Amino acid sequence: TIFMIKHLLTILISISITQGVYSQINNQQIVDIEKATNEIKNNINKYQKIEKLNDSLGNSRYIYKNDGELKLITIYYKDTDANKNVEWYFSNKQLIYTQQIWTDKKTNKVIDNQKCYLNRGQLIEFTKNDKPVDTNSEEFKTAERGLPAYGADLIAETK
Repeated sequence: TIFMIKHLLTILISISITQGVYSQINNQQIVDIEKATNEIKNNINKYQKIEKLNDSLGNSRYIYKNDGELKLITIYYKDTDANKNVEWYFSNKQLIYTQQIWTDKKTNKVIDNQKCYLNRGQLIEFTKNDKPVDTNSEEFKTAERGLPAYGADLIAETK
C-alpha cells in the first residue's frame, strides 16, 4: 500500500506539473496575441484602409492591410436594440484574435462581450463576458471548428 500511495502521488504531481506548464504556455500565447493586436491598433493609421460598407445608418465594414497582408477587419452594425461591433485580427496570414462587443442602444451597457484567441489555427482561449468558456463545451468546440475556417475565408475574400 505504501508503494500504491507513492505511485498515486507521483501521478498526481505529474498531472499538476503538466497542467501548470500548459497553463503557462497558454498564458504566454495569449500575452503574445494581445501584444500583436495592440501593435495592429497602434499602427492602424499606417495601414491601407478599404471601405467595404459605410451607410447612412452608421453601419460600416473596413479592411486594413499592411503591404497587402490583411491585418484587421472591423464591422459596426446598428441593430434595432443593440450596437454590434466585431473585430478580426490577423498575423502571418492567420486569424489570431476576434472580439465581439454588443451594447444595448438605450443603456449603452455591454450585453455581450466575446473574445477568442487563436494560435496557429487552434482556439486556445474563448471568453464570454470575461468568463472562460469550458473547453469541453459544445460552444467551445463549435468555435474551435469554425473560427480557423472562417478566418481563412475572410483572408480569401479580401485578396
